[in-house]
Amino acid sequence: MTQAQYLWLIGMALVIASPSPAAAQAGVVPEEVRAAVEGTWELVEWHVGDRVLRPPEMEGRWMVHDGLVMATRNRDGQDGFESTAGYVTYTWGATTWTYGYDRSADRRGQSADDAPLRVTVIPQRVFEITREGDHLILEDADHTPR
Repeated sequence: MTQAQYLWLIGMALVIASPSPAAAQAGVVPEEVRAAVEGTWELVEWHVGDRVLRPPEMEGRWMVHDGLVMATRNRDGQDGFESTAGYVTYTWGATTWTYGYDRSADRRGQSADDAPLRVTVIPQRVFEITREGDHLILEDADHTPR
């Protein structure tokens, strides 16, 4: 079993074992907003410095379901190796979406062989929800749009 598979299995076991907070937040945010955010998303591009990486050089998934987020991404390219698995709970407010990573397991280095494992917590951030035409904008206090 590879390191990435091992991290994925641990993350999935923790997600399955966690109670879902979805019932407590049902009906707070408009359904069309929930429908736009919740789902399983495939990474289509990732920015590293001035470069834009696309699959297969950088691959990943972001799963947002039932009050839980699971994120994975992996790259093994000309400028190094990176593999991440993280999980979190999220909550809705009337005009906000809040999340941060309870645990993010990251490996970075020139190759998979020299990439040490680093485990971090990424604090919860509140994103204000606005609309611009057909676009749904989630922006935090640092003006980081999502």
